[in-house]
Amino acid sequence: MMANTHALSLAGVPHTHWLFADYWLPNGWATAAFVVLSGYGIGWIFSATYDEPERSRLLRRRSAIVLAVMFASNAFFAAVKSVLLGHGAQTLTSQWWLGFFTLDTEWTISGVLLPTALVLLCGSAVIRWIRDAPWQTLLAIVLGHLAASMFAEQLATSDAARSWPVRFFLLEGFGGYPVLPFMANGFMGIWLGVQRHRDKQLWLNIVVVLMGLQLAAYLSTLEPHGQAWSLFRANVGAFGKFAWVLFCASLLSRLPLAPLTLPVALIGKYALASFILHRVVMQALSLGISDLGFVQLPVELHFATLWLGTLATTWVACIFWQRRNLSMPTLQREQLFPRDDYRTRQASLQDLQPFASPQKHCIARLRRFMALR
Repeated sequence: MMANTHALSLAGVPHTHWLFADYWLPNGWATAAFVVLSGYGIGWIFSATYDEPERSRLLRRRSAIVLAVMFASNAFFAAVKSVLLGHGAQTLTSQWWLGFFTLDTEWTISGVLLPTALVLLCGSAVIRWIRDAPWQTLLAIVLGHLAASMFAEQLATSDAARSWPVRFFLLEGFGGYPVLPFMANGFMGIWLGVQRHRDKQLWLNIVVVLMGLQLAAYLSTLEPHGQAWSLFRANVGAFGKFAWVLFCASLLSRLPLAPLTLPVALIGKYALASFILHRVVMQALSLGISDLGFVQLPVELHFATLWLGTLATTWVACIFWQRRNLSMPTLQREQLFPRDDYRTRQASLQDLQPFASPQKHCIARLRRFMALR
């Protein structure tokens, strides 16, 4: 989803194009819904695997890794962008670097990793609260998200909108990802992940309800703009879009095309490395297209070349890492399950679908090709 958003930007697709429509992948699918997905993974995996001290240690470690990747990748890609725009000299000034913290220097999409890291940091405590008082915790998350949205809407047009705390926590964050609303998105994801183990039927019902709320949010755009509808969309959009992503993944895993989900699972196994690599590859492809004089391609073809070329290259790199069993000291994950590493093999398909099993013979053939076993 992030690769899709980057490709749209680099290909120069106009914002009036259908590829920017909300039923396609951008407009929250790759950012707000991404944080919900991160929280869901925390609740789903860690609530059933470790006791609290070990869980806290592992989540703190991952939070530190995500923060390191955020700062390093943002500095690199922001500097590259400045150089390409002819403003390379400003990257040598302390003011430009301090501007990342004062919000005067533009962040890249790496800023979305800040609320993700904070959700990881708080993950163990949130899991404990959900186990002790699930419905009270859910109410607190929903009310907290609603309050953050209301304050953001009220303060956005006031003089307070220029203050750093309001900009950081409610309006912008790093790169346009306000900290408090996005953290609430992640906490809701943790709640869903924990409930997936506690009560599967309840979890399934809630996912269906969230899908319905997202449809209602789409239909509400047909009405004249109003504060109530705006708040409704701001509060259900991330959760509803996550529910639809989960549904689509489940549906795909039950179709004859189920083996096609394994490349995505493999990319997910090397998530942080893929996060960085896909941006490098896409920038290189964009520069190559420009140097070869193909910038006059139709924007749809330009976009498809960037998007599909990046995904394919990233997948090939992940296959190489898997086959060579290359270690990445700062990114390597512990074995959470005896039979699997973050459920990135066939188990991930089985867990996505509550009703049916994938076609195992097709998966086995693709597995052998990818040398996953």
